[in-house]
Amino acid sequence: MTLNPSMRLGDQMKEVLTVHRGISESEAEDRCVDMLQRVYMPDAANVMRRYPHQISGGQQQRVTWPRLLIPHCSSWTNRPLRWT
Repeated sequence: MTLNPSMRLGDQMKEVLTVHRGISESEAEDRCVDMLQRVYMPDAANVMRRYPHQISGGQQQRVTWPRLLIPHCSSWTNRPLRWT
């Protein structure tokens, strides 16, 4: 799964939840920030407002993993993640 260079990272991540799961924008944003924090992304809320070229390659990988995992995660409050 590649990142779209013309879309903010947060919009790309939220799209997975709003389009495919019917979750509200605000709840989707909260879930995305939580997932970024779980992959140890520094300043996750700020990263959501950036474009792919504004972060390092390693950080891009940290954004891509949650995008792949978000649709399969059944618990947002407990760690470790539980899968459906």
